[in-house]
Amino acid sequence: MKNRLSVALLFAASLLWLSPVSAQEKVLRIAMTASDIPTTTGMPNNGFEGMRFLGFPIFEGMILFDLTKSDQLATLRPGLAEKWEQAPGDKKTWIFHLRKGVKFHDGTDFNADSVIWNLERIFNKDSPQFEAGSGRTVASCAAAGSGA
Repeated sequence: MKNRLSVALLFAASLLWLSPVSAQEKVLRIAMTASDIPTTTGMPNNGFEGMRFLGFPIFEGMILFDLTKSDQLATLRPGLAEKWEQAPGDKKTWIFHLRKGVKFHDGTDFNADSVIWNLERIFNKDSPQFEAGSGRTVASCAAAGSGA
């Protein structure tokens, strides 16, 4: 019995030795602490962890962080909005100039209507597409990003 166990361990060790991790490996696997089953609406519903590992890499924002420099704080850069500005005379209103020619994965055009639809999904409790979990996720990510 002891001999068989030794042979089995030796065999298992040899398999590990025969298949070293390649420097050319192209797959990155990341574990996360999300325990809930995700929703099917496309918005990660696992709080900040879900957004960090799934939401930010998959969904492009109107404005993005420029993370090209590790020695200074991230600045803002254009995303789906080419540029943005405050409305003249109204400090609470922002005008976003959307990138042209952008399409969703199914070929649907990205436009102002799609931006409004998604904002209503998160913020407008009276819209048919409202998803309370999405609003909570966005709020928790905003709070985490602001240091609140």
